Amino acid sequence: MRRGYFLVAACVVAAPGVVLPGCSWSSGEDEGQGRICASPMEGGEYCVSSGEGPASAWNQAAAHGSRPIQMWAKRPEGSTLDALVTSPAEMNRWLGDIDRALGYVRDEERCAESYEASMVPGPRGA
Repeated sequence: MRRGYFLVAACVVAAPGVVLPGCSWSSGEDEGQGRICASPMEGGEYCVSSGEGPASAWNQAAAHGSRPIQMWAKRPEGSTLDALVTSPAEMNRWLGDIDRALGYVRDEERCAESYEASMVPGPRGA
């Protein structure tokens, strides 16, 4: 009889993750996230999901070129500027990505030339 209670208890604990939205582990962890990008002096665009953080994009760019490395944030794929303006949550997420990218260059890499290059909107040469 105890096994029956244990099975029922296990189902009750597991069921919300299966039934309730937002409670399950999602394989699409990039959903709704923007991208953080970096470009070394020599060019090229190295982008990662904003969930990975700016260090990943920086390291990829550094492996393919030299400083100054420009960093910027891209809005989530398929998201229009109109959608960002009408959704405070989406706008705050994108602005947060921009802040994280610039903060990384300023506080972690401490490279004034890269920080200045990152203050220019969009990738170099665009």
